[in-house]
Amino acid sequence: MTPDMKTADTIDRYLLRFRLALAGAKDKEELVSEIRSHIVERLEDHSRPVDEIVHDTLSALGTPEILATRYRTEGLLERASTTMSPLLLLRATMRWAMTGIRGFFAFWVLFLGYFMAAGFYVSAALKPFFADRLGFWVGDHGFGIMLRPSGGGDTEILGMWFAPVTLALGCLCIIGTTKFVRWLISKRRRTNSTTATA
Repeated sequence: MTPDMKTADTIDRYLLRFRLALAGAKDKEELVSEIRSHIVERLEDHSRPVDEIVHDTLSALGTPEILATRYRTEGLLERASTTMSPLLLLRATMRWAMTGIRGFFAFWVLFLGYFMAAGFYVSAALKPFFADRLGFWVGDHGFGIMLRPSGGGDTEILGMWFAPVTLALGCLCIIGTTKFVRWLISKRRRTNSTTATA
């Protein structure tokens, strides 16, 4: 079914706003073409008036700016699912956090995991300067890592091995957190694709 001039103008204005909202995206023209194809596909329904179909289709897609934001977030999450870059993962999960509870959870897992790793690295770097204050302490108060518990009577059991052990723990935190968040992202993609095909 061919849209009249007014309806065609509505579609063109929507696609123009979508194109502008995608400024800087590598696959901008491909995405615009995909949305155009989606709209044209909907126009094959001959049971309703064309302007009604176009209105319903554009309403279902949302505003061009929101649609562009969704595509940008998906692209960022796609890249983040295969990277080990902490900055890219933080950016992607921060965007994802704005879309729902799973994204919020993933962002905080990543943030806390990297924060713990930073704590281990700082402790390893400060051990030579505060050898009697930093360590893995065992004593009457139980055990603790990092600062010596108050009250005395505790023994530092790692000694010179504290720095290498905390560096290794920092690395394990970063690698484990990164892999877990990448798994969450890939699980999200599988869930979305299963929902889309259903």
